[in-house]
Amino acid sequence: MHCKRFTFFGRIRNSLVLGFVCISLAASAQSNAILGMTGGMGITQLKYNSYDKSIYSFKQAYSSYSGISLEFPMHKIEDKGSFYNELAFFRFKTTASTHVIDSTSADPDNNFYDNNLEFAPNIVSLTHMFRYTFTPGNFKYFVSAGVYNNFVISSNNRNTIIHTRNAVQDTTYEDAIPDFAVHGLMITAGTGFIYKNIGFEIRFDPGRNFTRLYDYSIYAMSFTAQLHVRFNP
Repeated sequence: MHCKRFTFFGRIRNSLVLGFVCISLAASAQSNAILGMTGGMGITQLKYNSYDKSIYSFKQAYSSYSGISLEFPMHKIEDKGSFYNELAFFRFKTTASTHVIDSTSADPDNNFYDNNLEFAPNIVSLTHMFRYTFTPGNFKYFVSAGVYNNFVISSNNRNTIIHTRNAVQDTTYEDAIPDFAVHGLMITAGTGFIYKNIGFEIRFDPGRNFTRLYDYSIYAMSFTAQLHVRFNP
């Protein structure tokens, strides 16, 4: 799975997008649902641990986030509480490298392994959050928390291993993240403000596990700054 597109999940992505758009348009036309768009940038840090011990140190990466939203004010507390839904695309690219001496050789200067890892997933995320607003009126300060499903629809997931033996190099390839998990479920939380039809939010995502191996914990922790635009506030 060095550089692979997941055809089945590509179909799921298209179905989710079409379904979400249709539901959003129908709901916003027939109720007080609020349709909008969101987009932003963030910082993502991939953690790669085995039994709580770090195996690889990945570089911090910039991430991009964009999508559409549908918000339902809750009955009897419309000015305070709402059920917020979001369908978005999320992407980041990060790398790591190690230099390991070949323990079977008596000449460590000419016998070693270089590992160069790259992980760049393209993700569709479906988020459901409860949003609570503290201030009524045009300027609204809010906090939100909930869960998301995310699906990796394609990725570059490669570990290039260069084994140097007596100054002769041999290159092999394997997955950077073993036993890759395409789908994941995790919590998320955020805080921000809305002024009329424009909003800003800082969101924290502790990251879901990208591997199915029980003795590994590989997750991408993210802080994202998002701009929200409401079409019918």
